[in-house]
Amino acid sequence: MKQRITSAAIGIAALIVILYFRGFVLDIAMLVLGAAGILELHKAFALKGTYLVLVVSILSLVALALTVIFFDMQYLFFVLVFAAMLTMLLPVFSERYSALDVQSTIFSLIYPSAGFVSIIALNHMPSEIGFIMIIGGMLFTWGCDSGAYFAGYCFGRHLLCPRISPKKTVEGSIGGILISAALGIIYGLVVQNMVYADVLWYNYLVVALLIGIISQMGDLAASAVKRYYGIKDFGNFMPGHGGVLDRFDSIVYVMPLVYVYTAILLGR
Repeated sequence: MKQRITSAAIGIAALIVILYFRGFVLDIAMLVLGAAGILELHKAFALKGTYLVLVVSILSLVALALTVIFFDMQYLFFVLVFAAMLTMLLPVFSERYSALDVQSTIFSLIYPSAGFVSIIALNHMPSEIGFIMIIGGMLFTWGCDSGAYFAGYCFGRHLLCPRISPKKTVEGSIGGILISAALGIIYGLVVQNMVYADVLWYNYLVVALLIGIISQMGDLAASAVKRYYGIKDFGNFMPGHGGVLDRFDSIVYVMPLVYVYTAILLGR
């Protein structure tokens, strides 16, 4: 427990510093986390003889980030398709790569890359609402996670998905959604009245409710991958908490949604 608390305190402090400086500091942090997440996937997949083509995965992550920073989001789809098509050609030129290696590498272009790149895209929105939504997305996601844990601990009776995660309960899931919603209302009212009045408070509630549902799907999806490969954690990025994908599994799942909702609000 001491290790978990110490690790969490260091992680929170680092996140506060990164969010304070924002700009390219936040961009670089997301790229580092994205690359670390890709490495964790590579190690997990290797347990059953499948290997990511790390050079392709990480270069594609950088290309996606540069696209949203210096160009326009409309080009992101073409960069993804182009990277996937190039990856599919690898077995043509080298017998070293199998079809499973190719599929796994293409998978890494979406998970976790798209989630971290979505944060970078929000960071570079012309309106302040992009950064506000980054903070909100993280707050609602981790609030849901904590709410689900404590609600499940106190009231949990009915298992939610025992085949994948034997400790998660329906009561915990509902509690996580309710906490996320409550945070959405509070955050929305504070932001509307004190920071950014152009977006009404109920939009944050809508985002929080969606995150309350989808973040738990992201958690279960990551658990399914870990169960398949027989591992407890993806890594040891935060001692006592696991790897990058253990701490950010829900974040990378919800942030593309947060970006899309924010873009709709701005009429983009």
